[in-house]
Amino acid sequence: MCIVAAQSFLRQRGRTSDFTPPITILKPLRGADDRTYECFRSHCLIEYPEYEIIFGVGDPNDPAIDLVERLIREFPERRISLRVCCGDLAPNRKIGTLTQMLDSASYEWLVINDSDILVTTGYLRDVISPLADSSVGLVTSLYRGIPGKTVWSKLEAMGILEFATGVLLAYRGHFHYGFGSTLALS
Repeated sequence: MCIVAAQSFLRQRGRTSDFTPPITILKPLRGADDRTYECFRSHCLIEYPEYEIIFGVGDPNDPAIDLVERLIREFPERRISLRVCCGDLAPNRKIGTLTQMLDSASYEWLVINDSDILVTTGYLRDVISPLADSSVGLVTSLYRGIPGKTVWSKLEAMGILEFATGVLLAYRGHFHYGFGSTLALS
């Protein structure tokens, strides 16, 4: 059943359109690990006509700040900004940070994704394309875990794989929920 569900999903997945509105990527951050910079950097290599990246932190001493500043130096041609978001504007810190970041967004179309997401050069085209259909209000994305060296990291990656098979079994062409790893919307 998982194989049939995956085949159905993959048939849908390859469909992209010429719909390429300007996009704001919102990336709420908290902390950093070995692969954080690599994940940030992958967003600067995206092949897409016009987009900006807004990083947001809730703590002015967050170690991710240094990585964002390094990214800005490495990619001066990209529109990258950092927002230090202070105060609790929501019961959830991530939502509070996103709320403050939203004020800085230049574009109507948004992609919100986690700090540990490593993307391909076609990522924005893939996630924004379904929004060309006015009946689609939110786009989400399956993801996979890349295990590190520890046994806990390997177990987490296996858990994500099991989670993805469950999602594919539930897939019928229409989701009524989104995963926080990637959300695209207007």
